[in-house]
Amino acid sequence: MDIIQKRIDNEHIDSFFYSGVIAKTNDFMLIATGETTFNCDDEPINDKEVQEYLDKNLFASNNWFEVINKDDPEAFEFSDFATGNYNDAIEMLQQVQDEYNIEQEKTQDSKFLDNL
Repeated sequence: MDIIQKRIDNEHIDSFFYSGVIAKTNDFMLIATGETTFNCDDEPINDKEVQEYLDKNLFASNNWFEVINKDDPEAFEFSDFATGNYNDAIEMLQQVQDEYNIEQEKTQDSKFLDNL
């Protein structure tokens, strides 16, 4: 697995803090996607202020990490391979790749046996 965006730290594991391609395996990519909107002044805010904006309903965040097939990004349904936690997302990407590899081996074995 190639990690493109390393985890910022233990406090910033939510998908809100990431964007774009996070990691890649041979056949899959982990991306951070979604939408964030602010209904506030044009002033920059820090992490602590984010909670205040959430409490006042001035901030909306709908973000997630998603595993997609490199060759066919539309191949998976959102609910099957998505999470909001960085650590879980990295683990999920590896699990998807491992399961895919097992299925590929079964398919190759089956084709071999059919040709005997």
